[in-house]
Amino acid sequence: MRNHHIKGFSLVEILIVIAVIGIIAGTGMIYTTNNANMAKISNEYTHLIQLIKKYSLVSEKQSEPMLLEFDFSNNDTQTLATLKKYEDSNYKRLNSTDCEDLDTTFQEVVALNKDDHIFENVRILICPSDSSSSLTYDGICYTGRGETYETAIFYLHSGKDSKQNCDDIEGLISSNYLRKLTVYSTGYVEDERNF
Repeated sequence: MRNHHIKGFSLVEILIVIAVIGIIAGTGMIYTTNNANMAKISNEYTHLIQLIKKYSLVSEKQSEPMLLEFDFSNNDTQTLATLKKYEDSNYKRLNSTDCEDLDTTFQEVVALNKDDHIFENVRILICPSDSSSSLTYDGICYTGRGETYETAIFYLHSGKDSKQNCDDIEGLISSNYLRKLTVYSTGYVEDERNF
């Protein structure tokens, strides 16, 4: 009779293989999640540019000042855009090129679909172009003449980031989860993707 020894894997070898597979799977999961988050930020950045340009044209066509505001204070996972404009019966707008004393008439921002005024999983922070100054309006004030009242920088970043003021946001500049958009008072929109 012959003795046949069946060779198999020891428990230690099996545990090592399971650990290696776990590390590879974990790394792949992190990479996939990071890419998905970067894609969301990029999509919402394009969405922001389209919205800003759209209401610049609407304001100029109607020769009417309008204020486009962005608010993320009530929700960490969304930024909401609202548009304020003068009531049709208020003719002082004909002499006005700024957004002072705008009626708080809310007009839902509607373009391609009903949720176009909602930016999912991002915050939009608006900062002055000069760090030593402050913005007159918390948003974009369109003058009705194809310009904006002042130059503003928009920072679009992940809703998970806790940066809520202009002094802190500069620390995220090198992050893949931050996009910067400058809207000049001349009406020119500087898209960082072109540089």
